[in-house]
Amino acid sequence: MMFIFDSTGKLEHIEQLSPKLFNKAEGITFFANGDMLITNEAQRMKPTLLRFNYLNR
Repeated sequence: MMFIFDSTGKLEHIEQLSPKLFNKAEGITFFANGDMLITNEAQRMKPTLLRFNYLNR
């Protein structure tokens, strides 16, 4: 699961992550522009590095 908080620490959103896409997620980081990277160990599958572009709404 991913928990999203505002700058004051108030919980804004909870998102259940797909175990098929996020098999053994182990790392997360953000670029200065807000884009997010998540790495997955993937156990018996191929490890992945996923990039999610920040959408300013």
